[in-house]
Amino acid sequence: MQQPIPFRTVGLVNSGRPVAVSRRGQAAFFAASPVGRHWVLHDLATMRPALTSNDAPGTIERLAILDDFVFTACAPAAASPAPARNPPSEQLLAGGVAALPSVAVFERSHVVAVLVVPKDARPTPPLPPLQGFSALLVFGNSLVAAAENVLYVWDWPKAAFVGAIELEKGVHVTALLHPSTYVNKVLVGTGEGHLFLVNIVSG
Repeated sequence: MQQPIPFRTVGLVNSGRPVAVSRRGQAAFFAASPVGRHWVLHDLATMRPALTSNDAPGTIERLAILDDFVFTACAPAAASPAPARNPPSEQLLAGGVAALPSVAVFERSHVVAVLVVPKDARPTPPLPPLQGFSALLVFGNSLVAAAENVLYVWDWPKAAFVGAIELEKGVHVTALLHPSTYVNKVLVGTGEGHLFLVNIVSG
């Protein structure tokens, strides 16, 4: 009889949020697992931690990986306002915690940019206050984050907000996928069972 093979379950060392899987080279696979305001990168061949991040600006809700960069969609946190010497004070609170939902860009384990939705970017006020992102996707220079029925797009290497695309009312985006043969298009799935093919450049 074959002896049981020991293994380690990624789900036991994360905060219950989805992991992000990345392939490096032809055979190396890694998974980033969120743990509060940190993420841990596991080598899937051995299930051993390979890298642990510094603090993200908030509790990590979603993850995406592209090459050496890890993108974290962070929930906002309530805390005392940061001192004026800690820019940008309208985006970060004391301790580097995000006042708004944000996407932190990590290179290796360090935050190199924090992306937020500009106050005037929401398509149809009065929408409720933005509480967090339900899906995250990165491909090429584009970063797409979804909240309710709206897609927010950044040019992430430039840390520049590109725009917001509103889908039909009443849908809630739960999944994003970039079909590899479509340059600027994203396949959007919703909790209501709808699929949309959206051009993030032309809308």
